[in-house]
Amino acid sequence: NTDAKARAVSLEQEAQSLRFALRGGGTKNQSLAEEERRLNLETREECARAWARAAAAEQSLVAATTSARRLERERDALERGKDACEDRRGRAERDAQKSVAELRRVSADLESATRRLEARNAKTCSLEKRNTEQERELTELRTLLDAQRQDIATAMRIVGEVDASSR
Repeated sequence: NTDAKARAVSLEQEAQSLRFALRGGGTKNQSLAEEERRLNLETREECARAWARAAAAEQSLVAATTSARRLERERDALERGKDACEDRRGRAERDAQKSVAELRRVSADLESATRRLEARNAKTCSLEKRNTEQERELTELRTLLDAQRQDIATAMRIVGEVDASSR
């Protein structure tokens, strides 16, 4: 694009210098006039090509700018998506840490409750065993008490009979 413009300017300058020479010489030579027309034609053709290249370059620039803006919007959208994902990941990690801490607390509570329950079960078994022994002893004592009552009743009857006979 720049080369074409420089070439066009160079050709235009050459054409002007030829025109000047033609004017300064006082006579217009046929070959000089023809040379001037040829240079004017070449200059116009070169200018037309330069303008065509400039228009194509401008279209390419517009297309590249449009593409760059679209890509920039896509990049911005992707960055926002990435930021949103990082925020969600951060929240998920914090939630996971809270859940792990809660799990540890609940696990410790469960272990403590399990130990207390095992201790109570052991105590309950011990008390049930003691209760069974005491019930067996109570049954034996009731049997002895019944025997003593019978012995006392028999003794009272004998004493009553002895007392009645001694009167």
